[in-house]
Amino acid sequence: KSKENDLPSAQLENEKGRENHLAGQEEQNLNENELKELLDDIENNREQGNRNQEKVAKKNQMDGMKNSLSNAPKFPWEKRNVQRTSSEKKPTTLEKNKNVTNINQLKDVDIPPGLKPLQRALNQSLNKSVAKNQSITSQLNDKYYVECVGVRSEVANGYLLVISPEEGPLLNDFLLDFRSSLIQEIGFQNTRMNIDTSERLTLPPVEDILSFVDKEATISFFRDHKHIEVCVAFFETDMIYEEKNITEKGMTPVKVQNVAVEKPVDFNTFLHFKKNDKFYLYIKKSRHLMKKQKEKLVDKKVEYLHVNSKDLNLLKKFIAEGFFEEKIASYKEDKLKKAS
Repeated sequence: KSKENDLPSAQLENEKGRENHLAGQEEQNLNENELKELLDDIENNREQGNRNQEKVAKKNQMDGMKNSLSNAPKFPWEKRNVQRTSSEKKPTTLEKNKNVTNINQLKDVDIPPGLKPLQRALNQSLNKSVAKNQSITSQLNDKYYVECVGVRSEVANGYLLVISPEEGPLLNDFLLDFRSSLIQEIGFQNTRMNIDTSERLTLPPVEDILSFVDKEATISFFRDHKHIEVCVAFFETDMIYEEKNITEKGMTPVKVQNVAVEKPVDFNTFLHFKKNDKFYLYIKKSRHLMKKQKEKLVDKKVEYLHVNSKDLNLLKKFIAEGFFEEKIASYKEDKLKKAS
C-alpha cells in the first residue's frame, strides 16, 4: 500500500486500464467460444436433422416397397386374376354405344354391307319402341331373360336375341311393339325378310352377358326402356329352321346338321323312306341324338329328319337353343384359354 501510494497517479491509471483491457479480452474470448460452440451445436443439430429426414424418407420408401410387394400377385395365377379383373372393368363396345340412336355415331362397329339394311331397320324400330320416362332400376347382370326371333332373308339368316333383366308384361309389350316396328322398317329398307314370332329360350348361364354379346353378335344395340336395360343383338348363322313345304302326312323336314347332339328333344323325330313313303320313329321324345348316330346319317347322305308340323314351334326353339349352347360353350372355352 505504501508503494502504491508512492506511485504516480498516471501510472496507476495505466495499470488499471491494462487489467480492465485483459479482463475484457478474456470475456470476449469466452463469448466467442460460447458462440462458436452454439453455432457448432446448431450445425450438428441441422446435420442430425438431415440424417433423420433421410432415414425417415428411406424408411417410407422401404415401407412403400414392402406394401407394393405384399399387394402384388405372388403367383402366376394371382397375376392372371388381377389382369382378368382389370380387363373385365373396361366397358364393352355395347356400353360405350348405349342409347346411341344414330347408327352413324356408333363407335368401333364394323357391319358387313349386306346387313346394313337390317342394322338401320333395327335402329329405327328400337327408336320407336323404347320409352325413356323413368330412372333405371333394373340393370342387365347375371340374371336375365332371353327372347329369340328368327330372321330369314336372301342376304343372311340368323337370330335376334332380346335380353332383359325382367320378364312379364313390360317385356311382352316391348316385344310386340319392337317386332311390328321391325317388320315395318324392313319394308322401308326395300329388303325382304321373314320375321318369326318370339320364343323364350333357356340357355346356359353366362357370367357377363354383355361381353358375350359384344364378342359373338354381328349387330347389337343397348338401350334404356322405361326402368330397365334392354339389349337387342343379331347373330348370323345358317343353323336355323329352313322353311319347307309340309308333306301330305303333316311332316316338316329339318336338316340333320341343324339337330344338336346330346340335347334331349321335346318332340318325336322321324326318318322318311322314299321307297314306301313311310315315316319311322328315329328319336323318341326326351331322348337325344348321339354323335355316332349323326355321323352315320351324314355318311349315309341322309340330309333331313322329319318332325310333325304341330311341333314346329318346339323344333324352331330346339334348333335356336342348340345354336346358342354351342356359341356359349365356345365363348367360355376361349375365355378359359385366355385366362390360362
